[in-house]
Amino acid sequence: MDGLPYDWPGKKVSDEEYSRYTRIIHDESRRLEYIIDRLVEFAKVYPVCYSPLTLSEIFEGVKKAFKNNLEGNPVKIIFPDPEVLPVTPQFGDLALLIRAVQCIVQNALEAIPGSGMVTLTGDITGNKAVIQVKDSGGGIMSKDLPYIFDPFFTTKFNYLGLGLTMAKRIIQEHKGQIDVDTVPGIGTGVFILLPRERRREIRTKLF
Repeated sequence: MDGLPYDWPGKKVSDEEYSRYTRIIHDESRRLEYIIDRLVEFAKVYPVCYSPLTLSEIFEGVKKAFKNNLEGNPVKIIFPDPEVLPVTPQFGDLALLIRAVQCIVQNALEAIPGSGMVTLTGDITGNKAVIQVKDSGGGIMSKDLPYIFDPFFTTKFNYLGLGLTMAKRIIQEHKGQIDVDTVPGIGTGVFILLPRERRREIRTKLF
């Protein structure tokens, strides 16, 4: 750990130094714990448990996940009004879909320096549910765009680069797709397209 002393054994350390080194150990331990948790989460195999759900339930779950980020944060997360969202049910794993959208929103928050906005929208188009996460960040450079879903790829210091990879894997497990539209200097939009009807596959798995 950088910053810790390489002194001879028995040398007395002042209270100020002791406090500083203790904070370093604590912070590094928390960082390592976070890295291990994310690696374990990424390594898990997610069996998709299909059940009826709505777009409102997905957005409500994401909103709860970011509850502590909504107050006093210069970056605002704008969720769609539940009253205007389609009530048409779809099939999917609610917990996993919430996690996928959460990963995308977190990535969007990290892409915005200072103040800004992350806007979420949702709709049903034919047999597909569409979820969009749009941010007002700096956009993605064209040279980086082909790699954003690769494990451990990140342009941000001290980040793992697993969020978008995890989101894509969850969406693909739902037989959906994820697309990105970005303009450097303006922002990025991430589009999730999910097939709404999965009942035939559920029956196949049951029998």
